[in-house]
Parts: sequence; structure tokens; C-alpha cells
Amino acid sequence: MGNFVVIGANRFLGFHLCTALLENGEEVSGSVHKAHTSETSLQNEMGLLLGRNANFEKRTDRDVLEMITSETDAVYFAYFDGGDFYHDDFLREEMNNAYQTLRDVVKKCIQTHTKLIFTSSLRVFGKKQLKVREETKPEPDNSEGRLFLQFEQLIDKYREKGLMCIIVRIPNLYGPWQPLSMYYSQLLSNQKPADIREGTDYIAYIEDVVPAFLKCKEERANGNEVIHLLDQKIEKWEDGAQLLNKDYLEENSRHEAYEYSKKAKTLLNYETKTTLKEGIRAQRRHMRTFF
Repeated sequence: MGNFVVIGANRFLGFHLCTALLENGEEVSGSVHKAHTSETSLQNEMGLLLGRNANFEKRTDRDVLEMITSETDAVYFAYFDGGDFYHDDFLREEMNNAYQTLRDVVKKCIQTHTKLIFTSSLRVFGKKQLKVREETKPEPDNSEGRLFLQFEQLIDKYREKGLMCIIVRIPNLYGPWQPLSMYYSQLLSNQKPADIREGTDYIAYIEDVVPAFLKCKEERANGNEVIHLLDQKIEKWEDGAQLLNKDYLEENSRHEAYEYSKKAKTLLNYETKTTLKEGIRAQRRHMRTFF
């Protein structure tokens, strides 16, 4: 039985990571923090499901220094999800808390020799960047990308001090438990969608992504990696938008700018298994069941 810490257990990816770890019989300390009021019903359901497992301990970010010990196998940092970026005032409130939490986590991981697995975003790259690989220098042109780049730069400052960290840059995520503010969820709940704030290049099904993150805890070839979760079969965000909304007009996508990641395949065994139709069908079923 392992011992894991998930910062952002009440966020989209963090919740799925907790669920997968618990299903594998691991012990999980899940740190939660405030969410926007529009996500209250989703938060309540996720909290109830996690709370039923005796191996799950709910904590807050104030307890982060207590959660990480020399017995911790890995720390997952998934503080924000795509829904947070739909609420500017809320996001501004949480940015400083997130940065301070990450700094505390980094220092404690160095002290306890614990691996950090940090969730970043492909939005650290701007629309003018024409060739994007793991080694490409990010030049974000949106608030989400700038925030994640700031976090990555904090991590880089501590690598020479002994931090073992894998940064995983992910595309937009969808599937069961997607934040209710996001475009697919709004359409599936028959809401009139707000202005799109999320990334609209690629989309990945949440249950395809989680196994790659679980594999991160086993990856020991190099404790300091940057990996893009992109493979040759990855789906386009606007294809799903058009399935859900016939009136959606394709914006300036730039799929050709990104190269698929060999590291994602060789190190994390990542591959797209779920088609957009299958994933959207599963998300629709879930929303009808819970909401």
C-alpha cells in the first residue's frame, strides 16, 4: 500500500487521481480548497464519494506541511482546473494561495526526498508559436498559460536544490465530473454557453489521462522531466464542440503547431483510447445521473 498526497482533490483531475489511487488500495491525503459557487453541487457530490473510502483523508492547504512526510510516495499538484478560469474575480483570489501552497510543497518535497508531479497546461504556448515540443520555450498569450508558466518557473528555481519533479502539460480535459462552467458541460446541461475561456486546440478524455499520471509515480529514469500528453490520435476540441453545438464556428485552431510526444508514450505509456463520441456520451450519462 502506498501513501500519496493530492493537492486539489476537489478539482477535476485531482478528484479522478484520488479515485484511481483509492481503487488501487493506496492511502490518499487529499487537500481541498475553495471552489467557485457555481461548482457547489459538483463539489458536494465529489466530496461525498471520496469521503466514503476509509483510505481517504480530507485536508486543507494549511495542512500541507503535515501531509508530506518521508513515507509519502509522491505528491500530485492539481490546484486548478479549467472551470476556475471562467471566474476572474475568484481566480485572482486564489492565485496567491496557489503560489504559496506550491512553494511550501516544493520545499517539503526537497526536505523529504519526495517526487512532485505537477499538472501544467499546453496553454503555456501562445498562438504565434508555430513549432511546439517539450523543449520549446513557452510564450503564453492568455491568463491560464501565464499562470502555469509562473508555477513552472518557481519549480525550476528549486531543481538544483534537489527537487525531483515531473511537469506534465495537458490539453483541455473532458468527461464525467468536468467543471460545470466549461463549454461541454454547459451545452450538456442545456445552458446557453458563456464566452469560451478554455483551450480550444486539443481535448483529452479524463480516464485516458489518469493512467499516465499514475505511471509518473513509477517513472525513475529521470526525476526532472517535462512531458506533453499528446499522441498521434488525440482529438480536436472543436470537433466535440460541433457535435454538441451545430452552430459552433471553428476558430483559429493550430493543431499542426504541436508535435506528438514520444516521451508520453515511452515513459508514461500514454495513448488516446476514447473517441469523442464515446467520451461525450459518458459525460452526458454522468450529468443526467448526478444533476
